[in-house]
Amino acid sequence: MKLNKFVAFLLILVGILLFPLSSTVSGSNSHSNGKNVITLTKDNTAVLSGEVNGDSVGAVMLKVKELNRGHLFSSSHIYLFLNTPGGEIQAGLEMLESLRGSSRQVDTVTLFSASMGFQIVQNLGERYIVKNGIMMSHRAAGEISGYFGGQAPSQMDSRYNLWLSRIKEMDQQTVSRTNGKQTLESYQKSYADELWLTGNQSVEQGYSDSVVIVRCDSTLDGVTTHSVSVFGLTISYDLDNCPLNTSPMNIRVASPPQEKTPMTAEQVKDIQARFVEQYAHKQHSVVPMY
Repeated sequence: MKLNKFVAFLLILVGILLFPLSSTVSGSNSHSNGKNVITLTKDNTAVLSGEVNGDSVGAVMLKVKELNRGHLFSSSHIYLFLNTPGGEIQAGLEMLESLRGSSRQVDTVTLFSASMGFQIVQNLGERYIVKNGIMMSHRAAGEISGYFGGQAPSQMDSRYNLWLSRIKEMDQQTVSRTNGKQTLESYQKSYADELWLTGNQSVEQGYSDSVVIVRCDSTLDGVTTHSVSVFGLTISYDLDNCPLNTSPMNIRVASPPQEKTPMTAEQVKDIQARFVEQYAHKQHSVVPMY
C-alpha cells in the first residue's frame, strides 16, 4: 500500500516537472489565447525583403542552406518572412526550386507579399499571415521580341506561349491551394484589376492558411548595418534583426571626402527624412511580375 502511494507520488511529481517543459519546448508554433503564435529565431528564420531579383533570392537560398546545416533530420520548420513588392518571375521560380529541396519544410509568414511575392507564398509550405498583413496578385507584365512571319509558330509566338504557359501553371497552383474556395476563372477574374487582401480576407478566400501573431526571441536582438551611395553621399543605417520592424534606424550621412564645407544640421536632417520616405516607398511600391 505504501509502495503504491509512493509510486503515485512519483508519477504526479514527474507530471508536474514535465508539464511546463512540454508547453515551452517547442516548436516555434504555440498558442496564446487560442491564436497561433510563431516565434522567429536565428535558427529558423530567413527574410525576403525588397524586390524579388537575383540578389535577394540568392541571399535567401544561402540563408536556407545555412539553416539546414546540421539539421538534416530535424522536424522543425523554417519560416520565410516576406516583405516584398514582387519582381522577377524567373528569379522567384529558381528560388522555389531551391527551397523545395530544403531538408526542413519552408513555411511563409507574410507581412507584405505582392506580385511575385504572392506566387512564392502559394508554392511553399504553410501560408501564415499577420492580421494587418497584405497579399496582392495581378497580371504579369513584360515585352516579347523576336522573329515573326512564315510558318507558325514563329519565334515570337513560341516565346509568348512559353510565358502564357508559365503564368497558367502558377494560376493553377494558386487555385489548388485554395482547397475549393476558388476556380481558375474566379481567381483570374479577381486579379484582372489587381487583387488586394488583408490577413483575414486572404484566409477566408483561400490564399493563406491562418492568421498568426509573430514574435522574435532574444536571438534576433540587435541590428545589422547597411549603406548606400547617393550622389556622392554615403548613407549608413541600421535594420532590426527582427523583421517585424522594417524601418531604417540610426541614419548617418557622410559627405564626400573632398567636400570641404560640412553639411549643416538642417541639411543632414532633410536628407535623413527623404531617405526614410524613399525607403518606405520602395519597399511597398508594387513591382510588376516580369
